[in-house]
Amino acid sequence: MRRLLAILSVASLVASLALAGCSQSAPAPAPTNAPAAPTSPAASKAAEPTKAAEPAKAAEPTKPAAAAAQSGAKPADYPQKGKTLILNVPWDAGGITDIAGRVLGSALEKELGIPVQVINKPGAASQVGITELSKSKPDGYTIGYVNLPGTLSTYLDSSAKAELLAAGAYGDLALRFFDADGAECKTSLAERTVAISLDQYRRIPRKVVAASGVQKAETVRALLRGGLADLLIIDHALAEAVLTHRS
Repeated sequence: MRRLLAILSVASLVASLALAGCSQSAPAPAPTNAPAAPTSPAASKAAEPTKAAEPAKAAEPTKPAAAAAQSGAKPADYPQKGKTLILNVPWDAGGITDIAGRVLGSALEKELGIPVQVINKPGAASQVGITELSKSKPDGYTIGYVNLPGTLSTYLDSSAKAELLAAGAYGDLALRFFDADGAECKTSLAERTVAISLDQYRRIPRKVVAASGVQKAETVRALLRGGLADLLIIDHALAEAVLTHRS
């Protein structure tokens, strides 16, 4: 009996020790620095990233281009010294458009430092000069001085021109075509025109109109009959033509 009690006591003691050991956390093992495994030369080369392909070298600029880039100068300077700028005026000499063109030419000479030659190319209500201008070499040395809306009406299609002739158009003012009595021509072109009507134009308190060239005598008489001008500025030749054929 005593032997059995002794065995149970020893067993109880062992169980207590086991429970005590389970309730305490085991100490964390101290970290150890494992020595790095030596790498072979072959392994080192395999680990290195591959080199990117070298970009192709850009072609070196030619000497003149390189010199221009360094100096900041343009490859082809404009205007070139010794060149003459042609100013095409599609109206007679002495008219308002011609005078304005010559004033512009004088200013261009000072600005550009080259001579400017004004050349008059009248005819067909400026169509001769404008046509020649459109066919000139696009080198920057031939320019034109034109007025509106005459230039716009030059490019009307044949059907629009026929419609205006049928409506008895004598001229245009403020982008509106009028007949022999100064009344606005009722055409499909008038419906597509972005401008005030001639009725609205007549309500302007003081209407100043400028014109030049004897070929506009009938047009000036028509706008006077329609009350489209309070002050008329014209050249001497046109004034004589208007007064000679008064109706």
